[in-house]
Formats: sequence, C-alpha cells, structure tokens
Amino acid sequence: MKQVRRSNRVRELRNAKKLTQAGLAQAVGVTRQTIISLEDNRFNPSLDLAFKISRILGSTVDGLFNYEFEGGKKKAVARPKAKPPKSRGAGEPTEKILPLLGLMAARRDAGTMKRVSHLVARVSLKSPDKALETVAGWRKKNPELASKCLRAIRKAHGNSREVREKIRKRFG
Repeated sequence: MKQVRRSNRVRELRNAKKLTQAGLAQAVGVTRQTIISLEDNRFNPSLDLAFKISRILGSTVDGLFNYEFEGGKKKAVARPKAKPPKSRGAGEPTEKILPLLGLMAARRDAGTMKRVSHLVARVSLKSPDKALETVAGWRKKNPELASKCLRAIRKAHGNSREVREKIRKRFG
C-alpha cells in the first residue's frame, strides 16, 4: 500500500494561499523549522497546532492530515475496547467538578487559570448551560478567569452560533 504523504497537502495549500513557510510559521506561532519539518513529514503536530494550521490554510484537520491509500478506502482496524480507569474519579469531568474549580479560581496564577478554563470548557461539552452559569458567578471576583473560560468554551464548541448566542444572552 502506498501512502499519499500529508506534507504534500500542507505545502500545496500553503502555496495556494501564497504563504511562505516563515509567514505560516509566524501566523501559527512556531518556528520556520517546525513548518519545514512538518512539510517534510519529519514532525507530527499536536492537535492544537494542527487546528491552527488547518484554520489558516482553509482546510479541515482531517483534510489536511488525512492519509489516502492506493486501491480505495481505508480498511477499518479493530482496536481493543478501552479499559476502565484504574483510579476512582478519572476520566471526563462533569458538572460536579465546577464547585471545586471555583475554589481553584481564587488563585490567580496563570497555570491555575489555564487548567481551570480548560476543565470548564470540557465540562461545557456535556452541559454548556451549567458551565456558563458557573463562569457567570466568577465574573465579578475574577474577570480575567471568566474571560479565559468563555474563550475556552467558544473554542471547545468550534465557535458555534448556539454557544455564542448563549454567551451573548448571559453576558451581554
């Protein structure tokens, strides 16, 4: 089976947008060498970097980094079922974690705020209204954290119109 290399697609779209490697690197926030390595298939980007590159190049992550095989469609690969978490409480956060995040929100260091906003965004995928209600409670005490959480929620939902409307109604 011959694979079509993803690097050709990144280079192809970058050239179509008339972007230089340095220009794409600056827009994404990485070095030119990272883009060169990506195009030469010597580097696997993080999911965050893949999203940034795909947005700038006007493609989906799937379309940008998808492998196509000679002879038609990809074959499904059987994977073992996921094992249950070894520790109690591991896995996806639920709205039960929101009050605990409120305690963490009292700390104003950048690392804590980043973790809190990330967890709130993940909770919002299951219950956006509850996450927005929690963030609204933090708005007066820690407006910087509330702002970070709202950005993270928008990003987690792909900046969907529905979530933007909920945020606009609740926060004005």
